[in-house]
Amino acid sequence: MAFLNNVNGKKLAILLISLVVYFFATDFLVHGVLMKSAYQATAPLWRTEAEIQTHMGSMMLGQFLVAIFTGLIFIHGYNGGGIVEGVRFGILMAGFAIAPMFINYAVSPIPENIHWAWVGCGVGQFVGAGIVSSLVYRR
Repeated sequence: MAFLNNVNGKKLAILLISLVVYFFATDFLVHGVLMKSAYQATAPLWRTEAEIQTHMGSMMLGQFLVAIFTGLIFIHGYNGGGIVEGVRFGILMAGFAIAPMFINYAVSPIPENIHWAWVGCGVGQFVGAGIVSSLVYRR
């Protein structure tokens, strides 16, 4: 991977670990705590808890990949701009990440309150990820 030639390997490893922990923690907070009652109120739309557990590997892989690629994309464009750079990066990544939510909302019977909660939490989560990235991977 040629784009990693000028990358500080130790900082990259710390960044990726930090983002994995960050995304796992914030996903648990959003979906396991804040949105839990909304999911319970719309239970027929979702897999049962037992079914979710059988697919946990896929969920964890998805969270892991989001974290890893967020970090790799961040360092690829990193230019030492501090927290402002992290916020800008987070806003751009949020736009990319939440765009499919609008498509999903159009074709799936997801309640409007859940859709907007996902959008808002997604923006917040990616801005936070940008800030974490800027703090961890600073020069």
